[in-house]
Amino acid sequence: MGYAILSAAQFEAFIAIELAIEKVPTYMMFNPPQCWMGSNEAKLDWCSRVEKMEIDMLCPQHGVIYQGIDVLRFINWFAELPVGTGIKKTNLFSMTILTTQRLRLEPFNDTHLEGLFILNSDPQVMRYITGKPDTREDTVAGITRIKARWITLGYSWWSFIELESNEIIGAGCIQHLGRDPANSLEIGWRLRSDKWQQGFASEAAQKMATFAFDTLGADLLCAVCDQENAASAHVMKKLGMHYRGIERWYEVDDAVYEITRKEWWAHSVI
Repeated sequence: MGYAILSAAQFEAFIAIELAIEKVPTYMMFNPPQCWMGSNEAKLDWCSRVEKMEIDMLCPQHGVIYQGIDVLRFINWFAELPVGTGIKKTNLFSMTILTTQRLRLEPFNDTHLEGLFILNSDPQVMRYITGKPDTREDTVAGITRIKARWITLGYSWWSFIELESNEIIGAGCIQHLGRDPANSLEIGWRLRSDKWQQGFASEAAQKMATFAFDTLGADLLCAVCDQENAASAHVMKKLGMHYRGIERWYEVDDAVYEITRKEWWAHSVI
């Protein structure tokens, strides 16, 4: 077998999948890459719970090398496994599709690449998110990363598919604020610029928030936006969220909004 050189996103996806496998390894040689957050002790402890895959693992400074497995093929294969095969843990979640009057919200998958790349490569869309358009490689890495999160968490990013055109017109998420499971859940969205000011963001956000509170049992839901992004702040207010203040998230001083479960229920019956 040859070697596969993985990006940081592909490495994260592979490790997340390994952690979803039940058996405990008898050996694991691991040197955590610098891109991983946390102490080395925490990383090694995490990897001690990984399934033995009959592969050699080496972690050079700029990537991860695996011997004896086609890692990307394995990620895709694992994502398609049905629950109950004995390979996945019984507590793994399914990938939930949500629907609204005009939209179908599908968890990211490989068939979404073209639509998501069109979305994420638009400078207008990304102005208040990263400040620059994504490359095609960025979008591919994002899909790989999100597929793994759906497998291990049961929530992450959806593509917004317009029912009338069957096109991807946006994307949205329920994830942990700062991508840290210790934090509250966060809701987020982005829309193709030709679909702005048509109510799609509010429509999708309403459905995702309902999922967060009713299905995931969240006690609090947060949202962040650039301080100059009045359109997103408007959607947050329409959801019943209230302004919490300016906080540092994703390397930016963002405006933060939040709503509790009790406030959501009260807002929903109005």
